[in-house]
Amino acid sequence: MIKSLFFSLFMGVTLTLGMFAAIAQDIHYNPLNTSPLSLNPAFAGMFDGQIRAGVIYRNQWSDASVPYITYGCSVDFPVYTFKNGSFFAGGVHLLKDEAGDGNLTNFTGALTVAYHKTFSAFSKDKKKNSDLAIGFQGAYSQKSIDLSKIYFGDEFSHGYFIPGIGPYPLGFGNHISYYFINAGISFDYSVTSRFNYTIGFSGYNLNQPNDAIEKKQNNQMGLNAQWTGVLIANWNVAKKITIQPALIYQNTSDASYAILGSDFRINTSGKTIVSSAFIGGWYRTGDMFTLTGGIQLQAFHIGFSYDYAIATVNSSANGTGGFEVHVKCIVPKSKHSAHKKHTSVNK
Repeated sequence: MIKSLFFSLFMGVTLTLGMFAAIAQDIHYNPLNTSPLSLNPAFAGMFDGQIRAGVIYRNQWSDASVPYITYGCSVDFPVYTFKNGSFFAGGVHLLKDEAGDGNLTNFTGALTVAYHKTFSAFSKDKKKNSDLAIGFQGAYSQKSIDLSKIYFGDEFSHGYFIPGIGPYPLGFGNHISYYFINAGISFDYSVTSRFNYTIGFSGYNLNQPNDAIEKKQNNQMGLNAQWTGVLIANWNVAKKITIQPALIYQNTSDASYAILGSDFRINTSGKTIVSSAFIGGWYRTGDMFTLTGGIQLQAFHIGFSYDYAIATVNSSANGTGGFEVHVKCIVPKSKHSAHKKHTSVNK
């Protein structure tokens, strides 16, 4: 009885934190600027330049005894460009979450490939102003937890014995590894030289892998497919002012939520080392508000954000949030480069 209760509690906590990990990786930080490959595989190569690389650090739930920390990095680039302007792109991104006294860790690494078909079907001057892309992603994930670091009062003897279950050696770590498949499609359209938009749809965990740490439960547990829709616009409302509104909707099984907001950018026309600065506000339905800000230093984009929680599992924690910093670099394309791309997800 005790063994069943323990593992029910253990699996419940593990899967709940795992769910938060997936949400944090995909949505809690600003994926439009920090990790577009974790939002839609078709976004690989969707930028002006030769190479796009970025890193992220996030610290949330700082009031907890052990805060929730996320690290990430990504790189993507055009691989081969055809004479008609269409191209293949590839990318890699890595994410790692750490949380709790039990050192619950979630590591994910993914390889992405995308094909972009450029055409001028909507252009009066026959310029390539549209992009239809499809992307695929193969990913590996590993979750682990160290039971020797979790204490349940007098249920533990010397920190590693659970009555009814037996002794666990110090340093014991339960873990599970699995692979999953993601895919996405996107359409980018430059309506004018000052306004363009991108619409995308993606599905993650399409093979619905088993992710239960306790091996005996693998035939009963598994990740549900996750569906994400994105609409992004990029509007140069004035010579030095750009607005980037966006709407992100995500659905997983019976859970769904939306994020909407906008970044506001002021351009300096290259007269200083700071080429632009931005500030923005975002709302996640029923969950939190996020303030964003940052600067563009030539090829480098440095951004910060802070979340203000308005709904948590423990109402006394309302108002707590998470701090994030990210750095992105886009290597400019050469003068002779055949890859020319203007899109709303490269800002």
